[in-house]
Formats: sequence, structure tokens, C-alpha cells
Amino acid sequence: MVEAVISIVSGSVKYVDDAEVIAEYGLYAGFCEQSYHWADMQLKMRFLGLKPTNIEKLNEAMAIELGTDMLGEMAIFTMAAAILYLESWRSSSKDQRKENQQNVQLDKLTESVQEMSITVAEQDAKIRELMHRLAELNAPNYKKVIQFVVTKDPDEKPSR
Repeated sequence: MVEAVISIVSGSVKYVDDAEVIAEYGLYAGFCEQSYHWADMQLKMRFLGLKPTNIEKLNEAMAIELGTDMLGEMAIFTMAAAILYLESWRSSSKDQRKENQQNVQLDKLTESVQEMSITVAEQDAKIRELMHRLAELNAPNYKKVIQFVVTKDPDEKPSR
């Protein structure tokens, strides 16, 4: 009998008879590989501009070899897809954390600006109150200074 090599994803190699494989896996041992071979040949022939007519089936040894190749490629593809998914998830969670930190900083800055605005308004009110108290003194020089501060015109200078 013909011996076939079946490679397992873990890297171990096992030599078995074709009859053992067919007995163990039954109909599945050849169906997937034969279907893949048929679809592959159809596609290749159409790309070459030929009309696919009669596609021969693979023998058992080639079907087993094709099956192991498909299994290995599927394992590699699955691992690559998982790595891409995990990297995408990691990147998006990192971006989310960064955005949350920026939102916290923005909230702190907004709160600080509001506090400063309140402080400026309070100081402005105190300055106006002090100006009115100076105006009550009826001093001629103080009235000119008060008018200068109230108008807040930097070009205008108080006259004496």
C-alpha cells in the first residue's frame, strides 16, 4: 500500500496507510479535497480561456496531501486573522483611553476658565465699587482718574 504523510498543526508527523485514513475519516477524507480541486481547476481553466469539461478526480495520496495543505493554510489564516483582530482591538482601546484623557484635560481647562471668569467679574465689581467711593470724595483729580478707568481707553490719558 501507498503510505501518506499527515502533518499535524503541532508539527508532529505520522505515517499511516491510506486505508487507515479513509476508515478513520470516512467520506470527509476525500470530499473537501475533491471539491476544492474541482473548484480550483474550474477557475484556472477559465482564466486561461479554456472551457472546463471533464476534471479528473485526485487520487487518494494527492487528496490527503491537499487536505493537509488546506488544514495548514487554514490554521495560518486563522492565526493571522486573530492577530489582526487583537491588534485592531488593542489600537482602538488605546485610542479610547487617549480620548478619555483628553476629555478630562479639556474639562479641567474649561472649569479653570470658568473660575477665572468668575474671579475677573468679582475683581471688576470691586474696582467699580472703589471707583464710586473715590467719586464720593468729590476730589477733582479723582474724577478724571475715575473717568479714565471707567472708559478703559488706553490712548486717553488723564489730564490734571
